[in-house]
Amino acid sequence: MEYEEINLEQFNNDELLRMKIELESEMDDIKSQLSRAEAKVHSEGLYADPVWYARAKSALRVKGRQCQQIQLMLRKNKKKKKTERPMAEHFIDICRDTLEENDFKDILEEAKQRCTDG
Repeated sequence: MEYEEINLEQFNNDELLRMKIELESEMDDIKSQLSRAEAKVHSEGLYADPVWYARAKSALRVKGRQCQQIQLMLRKNKKKKKTERPMAEHFIDICRDTLEENDFKDILEEAKQRCTDG
């Protein structure tokens, strides 16, 4: 089975979550097929085709690895989002540092008023 690595950075979190859910569903299907094949061995003594069995196990590993990579990217995106501050926050900090305290408070109150009015 060919394993092609995908550049996950091109996807947003919603797309990553959809991909992860799809992979997990495919993994569940493969696990179910493997369980049925193993049950046949125990109940009827019939072994599955060894090539099919090897491919199924390989696909399960690949899909599991892809799920882990997606999960890592989701964590990375979450951490990145936490550390990024919007420009407005930087602007407020600069105003707080450079303006007189009363001027800063007046401007801040005006901004709050505009947020509630609009």
